[in-house]
Amino acid sequence: MNRTTTPLATALPLLAILLAPLGGCFSPDYPSDTGFACVEQEGNICPDGYTCKNGKCVKSGGGTTPSGCLDKDLEPNDTAQEATNLDGTLQGNPKGVSLYGVEICKPEDVDYYSFTVTANKHALVVIQYQRDAGDLDAQLLDPSQALLAQATPTSGGLQLEADMQQQPSPYYLVVRAGAGGSTNKYDFSITFSNL
Repeated sequence: MNRTTTPLATALPLLAILLAPLGGCFSPDYPSDTGFACVEQEGNICPDGYTCKNGKCVKSGGGTTPSGCLDKDLEPNDTAQEATNLDGTLQGNPKGVSLYGVEICKPEDVDYYSFTVTANKHALVVIQYQRDAGDLDAQLLDPSQALLAQATPTSGGLQLEADMQQQPSPYYLVVRAGAGGSTNKYDFSITFSNL
């Protein structure tokens, strides 16, 4: 009996040999800082040393914030593209959201928070911190990242207010070091009221 080999039968062992050195689909060396696509769900589905943030596996404790800072789990959130998204909390709490125990821990650290507005609303942002430990600065940006409101100092920190129109794109709260590069720990709340 004469045995014939099909092209597929010949190709499969060759394919296995070519794929064997890959050892999976993740290489920690490539790309080193841009991350890999992932789906955020319960538990960490990324390799050790990486976490899933905004749909990407990124190095844990990445960004400009040193690993000893309070908000290392939110980093990197130093740009609008990496902003910490508050929409999940707002879905269950449409009147507002609060975040406690975050920090600007070095002068070049910037914290971006994004949120969408599902109806025309007035937003009040209150940022609280110990002013004698160093001032902070903050802005509200519209979906095009144009300045919507600049923070004004209060006795306990900063306050911002702005009217927001329903948009499919997010608005941003940006918190950064104050004059002279001062840093500090802070808490904030965003509350919404109808226009």
